[in-house]
Formats: sequence, structure tokens, C-alpha cells
Amino acid sequence: MSGSLQEDQARKICKLSLEIDSRIRAGDKEVDKFLASYDKLIKAAEFTPKNTKNAADFDSFAEVGMWLEKRGRQNKFYDGTTRDIIDESIKNIEAYNQRLYINEGGIGDEITKRIEALKNATKFEESSNIYDIQPEFDVDEYENEVYGKYEEDEFDPTGGMGV
Repeated sequence: MSGSLQEDQARKICKLSLEIDSRIRAGDKEVDKFLASYDKLIKAAEFTPKNTKNAADFDSFAEVGMWLEKRGRQNKFYDGTTRDIIDESIKNIEAYNQRLYINEGGIGDEITKRIEALKNATKFEESSNIYDIQPEFDVDEYENEVYGKYEEDEFDPTGGMGV
């Protein structure tokens, strides 16, 4: 099975099969609807005999080669020597990549600079509390301080209008 959709369809096919069996045993005449649904679901899920594959079957010669390599077989002709243009191209690409990454001096320096910049940024964030403006701020204390300045006898709720 390939994927969760096909697994779900397989479960539904199993449930339909059980339902069909129980209705046949009960002598129900409505079995035809379930059989039609069963056939449609099998075709939709591609569980037909022509689509089923045995685990030992191979679809291509590449699968045969992969199966053999998993069991430790290595081709006798492969000894690392250049035999054709493809082998030569592979060696050229490998040599180019080696020169590009190993002999390039700027990449290592750039990586080192970036690591240092990240370390400095982390130190700066740890040393300065840019997110904690007032870490020990008490709202009640602030209200008492501000409103405590005004005595009850000095407070005029009309705002001087004399209403």
C-alpha cells in the first residue's frame, strides 16, 4: 500500500466485506448494493489482481540491481577505473567540487565571522534587558502613589463647576 489514503480504503473494503458476509448469512435481499459498492471501492483503490504486486516481484532491472546491492553484491567490473565518458565526467565533477569547497578560502572565514556575530548578539541580549523595561513594576503601588497625592478633602468631583 502506498499512503494513508490507500490504507483507509483497505479498511473500508474490509468493513464492506464483513457487512456483505453478515447480510448473506441473514438472507438479506439488499446485498447487491453492498457488492456494487465493494467492486467500485476495489477499483478506486486499485486493489485489482493486475495491480497487486508481490514483494518479490521486480518492475524494472534497476530494482533487481538494488536488491542485489542490498545483499552485498558489487559488480566485478567496477574497480574505480575510467572506462567511458560518464566515468570521466563524474571524476571531473568531483574534482571541481573539491577545488570549489576545499580550496576556497573565503567560505571558512565567512562562517567564522557569522558564528562570532551570533555569539555577540546572544551576549548583547543576555546582558541588556531590552524586553524588561521595569521588571519589578507593581500596579497597586503605582496607583497608591499617584492617587495618594490627592486628599479626599482636596478632591472636587464636580471639577470646579459647583454643581
